[in-house]
Amino acid sequence: MKICLASTSALESLPFRDGYAGIETYVGCLAKWFDEHGHEVHLFATENSYKPKNGKLHAFRKADVISGQPTHPQQFFQDFWDDAECRDILRSADIVNDHGHYHPFKFLKINGFQHRYMLSLHSMIPDKFLPQGKFCNVGQSFLHSRWMAKFTNEEWRTILEGVNIDVYPFSGEERENRLLWVSRIWYPKGPDRAINIAEKVKMPIDIVGGEKFHGDDKFVEHIKERCEKSDYANYIGEVDHKTKVNLYQKAKAVLLPLRTHWNDPDGTEHFWVEPFGMIAPEANACGTPIICSPNGGLMETVTHGYNGFFANTEDEFVSAIRKVDELNHFSIRKRVEDYLTIDRVAKDFIILYEEVANGKEW
Repeated sequence: MKICLASTSALESLPFRDGYAGIETYVGCLAKWFDEHGHEVHLFATENSYKPKNGKLHAFRKADVISGQPTHPQQFFQDFWDDAECRDILRSADIVNDHGHYHPFKFLKINGFQHRYMLSLHSMIPDKFLPQGKFCNVGQSFLHSRWMAKFTNEEWRTILEGVNIDVYPFSGEERENRLLWVSRIWYPKGPDRAINIAEKVKMPIDIVGGEKFHGDDKFVEHIKERCEKSDYANYIGEVDHKTKVNLYQKAKAVLLPLRTHWNDPDGTEHFWVEPFGMIAPEANACGTPIICSPNGGLMETVTHGYNGFFANTEDEFVSAIRKVDELNHFSIRKRVEDYLTIDRVAKDFIILYEEVANGKEW
């Protein structure tokens, strides 16, 4: 198939990136898998992204994190549409799979230039950006898709995400008596709750997370201050991949005490449904259990009492921490190998690509 993958302008889209990455690494992994399995791959991304051997990397800008200048998603798309070669490739592709922020490539379908278009959503997005129409929408977990179907009144399919297990090696060694929190440092992700839990159970915890895309400097500073004053919390911040894997392999458990619903001081109501939750399979691939809130995609990747535990209150998290030694690290890894690999994800995408290429819409 002739596959066009549209990524974001935030970071380089690579199968492996030494540092914080999310959508971009996922798209990079897909591009590499499709390329290595005989498909013609055209990746629409930033400079220094993955270069397909059978196809081409199309890039006109440095990643936003390098240039220091955020690119409006519509301008990111316009750069490609203004180029004659890119325009021809997008119009002639068997499938255009748009993973970008706010999905600007849907312009192609809206204006009749390309009907073989698929929208892959990686977040919960504001109402004004919700995709309205039959864009062959795909969510990252079944709960994510169900919520989006409710909001848009359209059908959503699901491809459960996965990880490149080759770069998250298993460790069967005895774990240290310390906890780990890993994510973007953002209020809904609950790093402050993780600190509370560690203090209640009197166990050290490392706070690891990307600061570049948090959108709330005050909250980041609050977490740093909490760690400075705490006898148990150690603020590390963003780390390279090797360090992250080492932390996964040594931790007793990874905590993800997410917030599903909260109100701002002015009374504004918010909710968060985790679309997938990549931290869980990353940690599980290393053999490390997850203790998390029963939120969104985590409810489909974590099996209570098998590869981790669910908890709502901080006391429930404490209770779960005291039970983690009952879990089998080898079984935790095996579950990722069986269900949550990028190989399985890519095969699932090919099935949907073929449906769309043959005229199916939803």
